Amino acid sequence: MENVIKYYRASSFALASPGYNNSFARGNTNTESMENTPIPDNMRDSQFHKCLDDVIVNALPIMNWPPAPSNTLGDTMAIVFGILGGPILIFLVWMTLIILNYIRGYDLRDLEGKRQRDATLANRPEALKYEQYP
Repeated sequence: MENVIKYYRASSFALASPGYNNSFARGNTNTESMENTPIPDNMRDSQFHKCLDDVIVNALPIMNWPPAPSNTLGDTMAIVFGILGGPILIFLVWMTLIILNYIRGYDLRDLEGKRQRDATLANRPEALKYEQYP
């Protein structure tokens, strides 16, 4: 920590040198003080240091969040049918039961009507006999 010359990419990487010692790096907990030991001119102005600095800046990748997965039409349709599929299916079953109940009820009403007509026709000759009585 005392040998760090420069930090890169939000302090995720540091360039250190054994020839540099920053005595203010440890022991000072005062956050308002930004004191540090200056880097020697022969180190700061050297071609090696400039080249090394440029290489590090260009070589360190900037890590971003991975791209968010894109929502496709298929994903959207799966969500819509997943949410609305159950109620739609329940509605269709309910309507089918109502229609089947109506059809069964119609058949029962039709059978009851036929029974009443048959009973009326069976009682008719007796009613006609009554009218023929002298």
